[in-house]
Amino acid sequence: MENLLNDVLYRIKPTPEEDRRMQGIADYVMEKLKNNLSGIDAEPIIVGSFAKKTHLKNTDIDIFIRYSKEYEKNFIEKNTLEIGKRVLERYELKYAEHPYVHGYVSGVEFDIVPCYRMDEPGKILTAVDRTPFHTEYVSKNLRENQRDQVRLLKQFAKGIGIYGAESRVNGLSGYLVELLIIKYGDFIKVLKNVSNWKKKTVLYLDRKPVIDYDSPLIFIDPVDERRNVSSALNQENYALFIVASKQFLNNPNMKFFFPKDPDGDVKKILDERKSNIIHIIIKKPDVVDDILYTQINKFSNAIFEILRDFIPLRKRYYVDDENIHLLIEMMMIELPETEKHRGPPVYDGNSDKFIEKWRNVSLSGPYIEGMNIYADIKRKFTNPKDLIEIYMKHHSVGKDIDRLKDTLRVEYDVENADKMELLKFLLNRFPWEY
Repeated sequence: MENLLNDVLYRIKPTPEEDRRMQGIADYVMEKLKNNLSGIDAEPIIVGSFAKKTHLKNTDIDIFIRYSKEYEKNFIEKNTLEIGKRVLERYELKYAEHPYVHGYVSGVEFDIVPCYRMDEPGKILTAVDRTPFHTEYVSKNLRENQRDQVRLLKQFAKGIGIYGAESRVNGLSGYLVELLIIKYGDFIKVLKNVSNWKKKTVLYLDRKPVIDYDSPLIFIDPVDERRNVSSALNQENYALFIVASKQFLNNPNMKFFFPKDPDGDVKKILDERKSNIIHIIIKKPDVVDDILYTQINKFSNAIFEILRDFIPLRKRYYVDDENIHLLIEMMMIELPETEKHRGPPVYDGNSDKFIEKWRNVSLSGPYIEGMNIYADIKRKFTNPKDLIEIYMKHHSVGKDIDRLKDTLRVEYDVENADKMELLKFLLNRFPWEY
């Protein structure tokens, strides 16, 4: 086990030379920012994993510009963007709660973000105002020998596909990983404890919970007792964390940290499954990831639900540069013209209305089975394509995706699907088992 973990660290931990180079470039950027803030009540600070020394190789560096509360939000955003564009190379503007600048200096990635200088983390004006308090807490409470343990847990989470609090992943944030190491001590102890987690787990360090959250994991923020650090972690990823922890402890393997791509003959697998897969394609709206993936989840869940008569088995989506792709495996892609329509029980007040409605228009019936009235009627939709297209015309699946409804395509083959994504969908194994 020790040799395995050392091998992982060798692959993910920056060398002293790499760190010195990055620190030198960071110092240069900080000095440029300070010069550009002359006469403004604000200061740049390095936050995040680089500041806490829990970063992996090739990390980006987060610099927040902390402004006095006296400035308007519009001012701190505009000023930060103007300064960031002057300081960074090959920059682009990105958007979260605030717009911010992403770019490079000498090959090192930087994010320059505006925030307010606050006295207490519980009294903030924007969500990012809390981040400097997180950096300070971890820097003070994480022991030097635990920094590598954080790196191991980060890479483990990456390997099993649950690293990142953004809506694209709904997993563990870097801050949550650090708190888990502070809580339990080291990487192996974290996995041992996670292996014993139940349906719901509540954790804290300095502050006991004051609110009960609807979340499988609750980890109270040590700098703000009214915040759940693990609120992004969804039920599936919580469960996957438990299973992966048990599996790794039983059989330690490099694949948990660096999984391989799936391999297989798609045609052979499809022939063996003898099920049906539809491939739904719609153009990707140009919005930030958190908005995009929230809408994709709504879209995919809605389509899966309306296909219930075709007995959908499972779904998977992926996004490329141009499009959103939704794969759904179903037992059937063609239904008979006749549908058995269940009405109310005979003792229900609406039973007479049901009989009157269907008496002369049903294919057969109304008739009684058990205590309910039925009628055999003509089915509205006998294939998924027609159903999906009509549904999309009359329902919202997210305001940005709605604008691109005319680009929707429903295909009954998977010729245009990405092979790697299709294999992941068909094989549907744990990441470490490919």
